[in-house]
Amino acid sequence: MPTTTTFGSLSCRKVTFYYVVTAFVIWMVYDAIRRKAPLYWVVVIVLFAPLGSIIYFVVVKLRDWNPSGVLARVPAGPTLDLLRQRLRSAGRLQPIRALVRRRVARRSGQQAGFAWFGT
Repeated sequence: MPTTTTFGSLSCRKVTFYYVVTAFVIWMVYDAIRRKAPLYWVVVIVLFAPLGSIIYFVVVKLRDWNPSGVLARVPAGPTLDLLRQRLRSAGRLQPIRALVRRRVARRSGQQAGFAWFGT
């Protein structure tokens, strides 16, 4: 007697494969709708499944693939020089400079060089 589990005439491996393919097709349809891709992509994915979803994945989805991970997609913030310039132009640098000088003087005596604050 065979020891494999069957679903009617299908083996467990085939059923699992069908579930994975169906999930992939649904994922590609969802992605195409979310991206507001042209309608023909949804038609290609659904009518020519699973080949249509593989074509969509290669042609559209892989363009966005970023091997360096999610953090590379985060836009860079302002540079330190720009932040310093904003502080100086807003007139808020003087109180910060005085506070830093007092704290540094308390902890370790007078230290030369406040390069960050431009003095």
